[in-house]
Amino acid sequence: MTDMKMAVGSESERTTVMIHRPTKDDLDSIKRPGQSYDGVIQDLLEFWKQKKRERWMRRKEEQKVPVG
Repeated sequence: MTDMKMAVGSESERTTVMIHRPTKDDLDSIKRPGQSYDGVIQDLLEFWKQKKRERWMRRKEEQKVPVG
């Protein structure tokens, strides 16, 4: 496992998250130059939330009953 520090809230409020080396390697592979781990995790969370919203909207559309 690898220590990874990520900001929570203000810059002075931080926590440590333990992750496995392959997970860190995966994060490193998608991280932009100069981007913090907090930044890449925030990007991944936003991506996940967007996909979840899209899936919810798709299911809602599929449940609509045609009128007529």
